[in-house]
Amino acid sequence: MLLIFPTGVTIEDTTGLLEGDYADGRRMVKIFSMEDLEVKQEALQHIIKQWLELIET
Repeated sequence: MLLIFPTGVTIEDTTGLLEGDYADGRRMVKIFSMEDLEVKQEALQHIIKQWLELIET
């Protein structure tokens, strides 16, 4: 699964979960399996909450 955050460059990611260095500011999270999702779940939830806060303001 590939999750794309169009304004990902504005998200503070201390986990390194967000990938990519695109000129338009997008960042991605790659999920390869259910096990991978379980490992990344907490960090991904934190990133999603930050992103939602940014787009709601």
